[in-house]
This record gives sequence, structure tokens and C-alpha cells, in this order.
Amino acid sequence: MAVGPGMGRFPEGEKWLERLFYSLTGQPIIVDADALYLSRNILEMIRTYSGDVIFTPHPGEMAGLLNMTVSEVESDRIEVASSFAKKYDIYLLLKGHRSIIASPDGEIFINPAGNDSLGKGGSGDVLTGLIASFVAQGATPLNAMVAGTYLHAKAGEEKSNLLSNYGVTPPDLIDGLREQLNIII
Repeated sequence: MAVGPGMGRFPEGEKWLERLFYSLTGQPIIVDADALYLSRNILEMIRTYSGDVIFTPHPGEMAGLLNMTVSEVESDRIEVASSFAKKYDIYLLLKGHRSIIASPDGEIFINPAGNDSLGKGGSGDVLTGLIASFVAQGATPLNAMVAGTYLHAKAGEEKSNLLSNYGVTPPDLIDGLREQLNIII
């Protein structure tokens, strides 16, 4: 299950998200966008969830989760991602230039691909959907995150060669993902 993209923030959102976690029976859940904002006060409850949890914040969302500034997050991205993943027993994808993937057991991966074509509203939603798709097909959270993040970044790179970094839109990324998947399959 993926929650957050397109959801919006609403007065009872935190309670709604908490009830969602309590109603699930251990299936993996990917938390992004407004669900990250709504989860900032219920992290201890999320830590006790019986299934795998994946958080996919950009630096601003990460700063909000930690009550830090974006500059503080960016000053030590690897440590921030690693310590958060361990503390809350979740998988974390800290998006940005050279996205960081951290597992609850301390594994760290740094995505070597990507450019600023991915820094637009909706681009992260495409990535969340891709990771959710891989998990739904049986991939482990870590494998889904590593593969999804890399393919998403490569799609952005390839599409920016044709459309410019500024011209790539989320639908272009989806087309680019189809092309990337055709290359590897």
C-alpha cells in the first residue's frame, strides 16, 4: 500500500493515518508526501507496526520529520537517513542529489544516477508508485527501493537529454520508465 501522494492535509489526518496503520495486518506500506507530514507525531506507533514500512521524504519532508532545518539534513544526509531508519525500524529513501537508501539494519545505498529533472512536483509520486509496484510483485523493500530509485533516475536522465532538465514532467518519467524496463528485460 502506498499512502500520501495526492492525499492532502486535513484536520483529523494524523488520527486517520494512525487508524490506517492499526487496521492493516502487516502488509508493506510506503509513506510519502502528505502522509509523511501527518506521521511526524506518530513515529513511535509506526515503529511498532508489524509489516515493512518505507518512508520516501525529500530533504524538506525529512527536516519536518526531525524538527530540523533542511540545511541540517543536507549537511549529513547519510547519517540522518541511517539513524532515522534504525531508530524507527523502517526503510528510508532520502531523495535528492544522489538519493540515500537506508535499511533498518544499517545498510546504506547511494544512487549514482539522476539529475534535477526529477525535482518537480509529482516526480516523487511516480517513484513511490514504482516502489509500491515492485513490492506488490514480491520484491523486498530494499530491492524495490534500490531498483526503483535507479530506474526512476535513469528515466529522468534519458528524458532530459531529449526534453531538457526543465522540460521533463511526471508523465515523461513514466514513459522513460517503460523504456528503461525494456532495456533490462
